[in-house]
Amino acid sequence: MDIQFCRDCNNLMSPKIESGNLLYICGKCETVSESDSPVISSIDFKKRHDSNASYKHDLVHDRTLPRLDIKCLRCGNTECLGYIEKNEERALNFYYVCTVCFNEWTD
Repeated sequence: MDIQFCRDCNNLMSPKIESGNLLYICGKCETVSESDSPVISSIDFKKRHDSNASYKHDLVHDRTLPRLDIKCLRCGNTECLGYIEKNEERALNFYYVCTVCFNEWTD
């Protein structure tokens, strides 16, 4: 899951799926290498970062989180993302984050 660089020309390699296998292909010299892992990216939400609001800016760029057509209560934007987090009582909470003002709320 690390960033892959071409062994021949040291350029950044791009992931590509071919015949169900994850490959990395160099855009300059077209060198191909197989991935050791089928994972391209992952995010671990082990603890909540209430004291640090900057994580919301990172969440907005996470391609794995669903985009929802829900109106933000602060700015009126209609695109928010959603994620689920387990709380101390082992219950699951669904959170929304506005993609414009980063306002966060829950049901």
